[in-house]
Amino acid sequence: MNDLMLGLGFAKYGVQAGDVGSRIARIMAVKHDAVHCVHLNLISVQTPPAEHPIESLSLEEKKGLQKALKFINSGRGYSLEHGTRPSTIGFAIASSPIALLSWIGEKYLEWSDKDPSIDESLTVVTAWYITDTFPTSIYNYRDFIGKPTAYSSFAEEILVTPISWAATTCNLVWSKYHSTGGHFAALEEPELLAADIQAFLRQLAVDSGLTLAAVVGSKVKTYEGSAIAQYEKQLSAQPPSLPLDRDQPPHANAPDAPRRGPPTLGSYSRFVATDLLSISNLQPTIPSPPIATLAHGLDRVLFNPGVHFLQDPRSGVYNFSPTTLGNVPKIDDFDFAKLPQYVTSSKDEALMALATSADKTFVGSTSTTVGMLCQIYFWLSKFQEVNTSMLSAEWQTEASREPITFQYRPPNLPLCRQSKQFTMGQRLPVSVILHYKDGRYSIDADKSIDLTSEQNILGQYGHLMEKLLTSEPDEFGGFLKGSEKPARSEADDRQAYYYTQTKHMVLRSQLDAQNDHLPNKTFDVKTRGSIAIRQDRQNYEAAAGYSVTKLRGSYNSFEREYYDLIRSAFLKYQFQARIGAMDGVIVAYHNTAEFFGFQYCPLPEMDEALFGSPLVGDKIFRTCVGMMEQILLESTTSSPGTSLSITFAATTDRLRVFVEPYLPDVDSELRPVPTMFEYKATTFFLGAQPDRKPIAITIGAEIPHEANREPWTTGFSFEKHSGESDILTRDLIVRRLRDVREVQTTFNTIHLPAGVTEAAIVEAAVRASVSGVEPDPSDLSVRFPFKDGITYTSKVSYMVKHLRRLAVNGHRTRSQRAAKRGRVVQLRTTVDVNPN
Repeated sequence: MNDLMLGLGFAKYGVQAGDVGSRIARIMAVKHDAVHCVHLNLISVQTPPAEHPIESLSLEEKKGLQKALKFINSGRGYSLEHGTRPSTIGFAIASSPIALLSWIGEKYLEWSDKDPSIDESLTVVTAWYITDTFPTSIYNYRDFIGKPTAYSSFAEEILVTPISWAATTCNLVWSKYHSTGGHFAALEEPELLAADIQAFLRQLAVDSGLTLAAVVGSKVKTYEGSAIAQYEKQLSAQPPSLPLDRDQPPHANAPDAPRRGPPTLGSYSRFVATDLLSISNLQPTIPSPPIATLAHGLDRVLFNPGVHFLQDPRSGVYNFSPTTLGNVPKIDDFDFAKLPQYVTSSKDEALMALATSADKTFVGSTSTTVGMLCQIYFWLSKFQEVNTSMLSAEWQTEASREPITFQYRPPNLPLCRQSKQFTMGQRLPVSVILHYKDGRYSIDADKSIDLTSEQNILGQYGHLMEKLLTSEPDEFGGFLKGSEKPARSEADDRQAYYYTQTKHMVLRSQLDAQNDHLPNKTFDVKTRGSIAIRQDRQNYEAAAGYSVTKLRGSYNSFEREYYDLIRSAFLKYQFQARIGAMDGVIVAYHNTAEFFGFQYCPLPEMDEALFGSPLVGDKIFRTCVGMMEQILLESTTSSPGTSLSITFAATTDRLRVFVEPYLPDVDSELRPVPTMFEYKATTFFLGAQPDRKPIAITIGAEIPHEANREPWTTGFSFEKHSGESDILTRDLIVRRLRDVREVQTTFNTIHLPAGVTEAAIVEAAVRASVSGVEPDPSDLSVRFPFKDGITYTSKVSYMVKHLRRLAVNGHRTRSQRAAKRGRVVQLRTTVDVNPN
């Protein structure tokens, strides 16, 4: 389109569009300097801007939103077909003029304010049919504009966007609302639309020193005038704009840019090869403390696949101690101050000394690096779905990729989502802080993003339970408050670590437990709250009524917990285990009041669930670590010798990395614009020998048998968009990072427990502020303090409502069972090792 306009002799031109064309117009405005201005009659806003809440909208705008909601809920089935099976539906519809008329004609009748005439409908459909362009027209189903933009809002548009919301997506300088007209504005109200375009150009001409021309019918209207001239002058003073969303790099000969062609290894100039990446153990310079072992006979779980019930549901016999594992202390009764305190990478002097002696640039821990590794994996694998083939049939049905709206269903029809995607929490973009000191960077988590971390009850229970599972009853009792035999404080004790080194990094991994009979001896201890706890954390005491009593099923089953484990935790678990050269993880399922069962998951089992094969996990790990090392090295070039804040955000075709100086004491609005790196890469390739063609590896598909033996290679390139570039680029970078921050703060909304309302929270806060007395820890003002960025709500989804009903029933059933309980039977076994 741009080439056409330039070929016709228009050095500068404006773009007008609606429907899909509105997005094309946006892309053209960003990519092509020749585009001076844009007029749209459809603007889509995904999330209501915070500065323009729904309450501030006019009555007409609210009616428009209701119409848009109706369309989203019941009118966009066609778009799912277009987006998921474009060729199938495209060629099927285009094969018959009757099919084409019914498919397109229905849209003209449904989306218009006034029905078009039969002649108009037949003319349009005939044009589609004769040119045979319908199949290709729907492939598009498969961004802030800096140029001056106008918006004509028609009342009967299927997706009406309030003008104040539209202004947050573009440089909106002109707008007008029309009480008539619908989705096909150019067909329904051509005079109104043409008048709007002319008025827009006329306004620009008044403020401009340029001459603008508009072709109206057979006449050319010119508008002379200096807004556009000033805008172009401002842009010309800066380096050329770097387009942020295009398939090819801005400079074809750039050293880091892939050559045009398919995404093969030959298209890229930079590579990560697993056989060239050095990953090995680095021995510490100070003695390592002893590693804990499992207590309560839990060692036998390590050598027997599958789930081990605490209590057999059929016979009632306990496989492990009901006294210890069936009665978990409350967190208020546990003395956390006696546990070894977590030391961040930047505060770990021994880790920094180790890096200095080995001459490494970066130091980090598993907790601060696995998030980056996950984003890199999502990017390279294009968010490949997980493998659930080991689960029962009800988990094999594909779920829609569309968000599910939870609606009321009877309690005996529980909702089961069979999505094979990673959970939203697992996919969240990740931010870290690189603290600079003496030529080295220590990687810490950015705690400013997750504002609710202090209210994460599962994190506290995790520390308590890990101590419980690795201590005999008498030893653990010493860590309870008020114990007659208090335990020695371990607060200053250094924990047991394994250190992994690459060419430029040292990574620290805490070693939770060991058993000398496992192939790799050490393993991680993970405590996993039930789905009722995870989905309703602030309601954990009531949710403790939810129990896991069977192997299979949608709810109250270990299968449900394992399904969620695959989608939300296994990717992190296997990265952590590999950094620490561990054998796997033992998972302890619980509801904060008691354990239900235990399961050991070795690395090959996690690999099978994540990647569809037990053969490829090590290669994926090495590739992701190598890519992380390259990205960190490149990121430090944006502001050498300073501490940095870095955010990783993966998409299906690229990885965006935002880098900015770490300035925690400077208001976010006053900080310099970040530098944005956009990485593109091939998929994984098997081998890179020049004498044979590399084999592309698709995660989740059939893996070649030689995949575990031969090296893997991944090609990549990047574009660097500096915050010191032109105005348009700076604005786009800021908006992209803002969008990422909105996603990252999704979980900063806290769902209140049953019986607690937003009004009660406010009343408690007011009461505490005027009383002048330190409130009790149980007071609502202490439990739910008001902080910037945190919101509280008592509204919950249908799933949570259903889980709360199950928890109530569980409490009732447990009380009845306790009243009938007779003699407690516990099975005692030991693990014997044959010396031969």
